This record gives sequence, structure tokens and C-alpha cells, in this order.
Amino acid sequence: MSRIKLISLSCPDCGGEMEVSASEKTAKCPYCGHGVLIERGEEHPRKPPAEKPRRAAKKPFRKGPLIAAAVIAGLFILSFLVNPEGRALLFPKTLDPFAGLQVSFSGVSGEGTLTLRHDGRDGLGDVRFTPSKERGLSNGDTVVVTAERMPGFKWVPAEKTYTVSGLTALLPSLDALPTAESEKLRGNSAILLDRAWQELSDAGTKVTWETEPYARFLLQADTADARHGNLLMDAYVTVVTKEDGSRQTFWQAVCYPDVMLRGDGTAAVDYAGASLENWSLGYLHGYAPSSALYGWETAGEMEAEFSGYRSYRLTDRTTA
Repeated sequence: MSRIKLISLSCPDCGGEMEVSASEKTAKCPYCGHGVLIERGEEHPRKPPAEKPRRAAKKPFRKGPLIAAAVIAGLFILSFLVNPEGRALLFPKTLDPFAGLQVSFSGVSGEGTLTLRHDGRDGLGDVRFTPSKERGLSNGDTVVVTAERMPGFKWVPAEKTYTVSGLTALLPSLDALPTAESEKLRGNSAILLDRAWQELSDAGTKVTWETEPYARFLLQADTADARHGNLLMDAYVTVVTKEDGSRQTFWQAVCYPDVMLRGDGTAAVDYAGASLENWSLGYLHGYAPSSALYGWETAGEMEAEFSGYRSYRLTDRTTA
């Protein structure tokens, strides 16, 4: 049996050791794949004219750790997908938390309060909402409400701005007085005036009278020491006829303090607090001094007094 002569070589490219048959003219490095030319009678291959720098032998690539890591990651993700809570964290549900939020304001403007209530739709009954302000609200104020984050949900939007409205406030103008309340107020004024003239007649001074609406005036508080927030003056003109047939005309007014406008559009009027606002007829024109009735002799005189009311300013006027 013949033996094959082997020679040991070093790869000129990577330096790796290799054994080849002495009869072979070429060889290929098993590490880097570099081709080597072998000449007979030489123990070492002829080097190429320009030597390349040696590189370290490449180590075999091991796939085991990478596969193990991928399996662990896959199991972790699978556990999240199987678990509803984990799935919710990975894929949160996009919802508008304010769709079921009921926002209401109550109280008097300047002292109003905010109430929040969720109808529980989409399982959001436990979500917490934080308003920027809850008390001391006035009509026209803005309140920003923020929805607290919950696992499994993504809020769109995360906050919402609301404008305060519907709080009870002082009557801003005479036009804002509801028609039904206006008629009720006029009927009450007529009763009060008629009652005053009747008391005068019952006191011994026989007179007859005819009363007609004249105008209305709204006075708003102008200073901090004003007793009321506003005064609504319901003015009338009254023609009085004495026993001797002589006639006199007077202008009178019934005062209603703190007339309020509720959020639902109705008015709140203190009818029990109404009073007559005018000059004494008893002392000026010979009527019984026991009478509680007063009056102005001209409309201009009455309106001038309203315009100069202490602690108030005249802000609105309408004809009857």
C-alpha cells in the first residue's frame, strides 16, 4: 500500500493551518476559502507578490443562543396576547371618554358649581375626570376637564373645554325678562297700586283713580355698598279724581329688588319684597297723611330720580 505524502501549510490570507497532499498543485483554505498554489519540491507555497495582512480565523457561527432568545421573546409576546390585560396594553382601545360625560353647572353666577357624571358606556364608569375649576364659577367662564389614563384605553381627545352657562344671574336687561313673568309682574304691580289708593279712600278722602302702565327701568348696582344687585322699577301713570271733580295726574313705580334669570330661562322675582317708590301725596296735596301712597307730579321728575339713584346706575328702559 502506498502512502500519500502530506505537507502542512499556513494560509497566507488568514493564517489558518491546513494539510494538503504533496502531489496537489493547488489547495483551498478550509477557514477563509483562499486559494493557494503549490509547487512540487517546496514545503511551503509560493507567496503572491503582495502579501495581504493576516486576519484572524473566523469562528463558526452559533445559532443556538439566538434561537433560544427568539423562542423566549415569542412566548412572552404570546402570553400577552392570550392575557386580556396584556393584549390591552399592546393594543389599547381608542375611545372618546367625553362621549358619555354629562357636565352640568348649578347655582348663582359667581358662586356656581360644576358636576360631572359619566353614563358608563364602553365600560368607562370608573374613569376619573379632573376639572381645572369646580367652584366659584360665573357664566362665560371656561373649564378644562382632563380624563385620567386607564390601562387598555387611548383617549382621543384626552381633555375637553366647556363654557359655563345656565347659572342663575341678575337680570341683564329688560328684554331678557320672559313674557310670562312680565305679565305676572304687571298684574302684581297693579294690585299693589290699587290697594294703596283704596287705603287712601278708606281713610276718608273720597277719590277715584285710573292706572295705566308707563315704562320700566332697570337699575344695576354700581358700588359695593348697594343693598341689592339690581332694581326693576315698574312705573305707572295714575289719574286721580277728587270729590269736587278736579283731576290730578301722578307717576308711580313699584320696585322689585334682585330680579334673577335662571339657567332654564325663567325669572325669579321677589314679589313679597316689592315696594312703592314715590313722593308723598298726603302731605303735598291735602290727602290723608296716614296714607302710604306716594307719587311724582311729572314723568321727567321720576326718571331724573331713577338716573341719580344712590349706589345704582340706570342701564335699561322700555316703554309699556
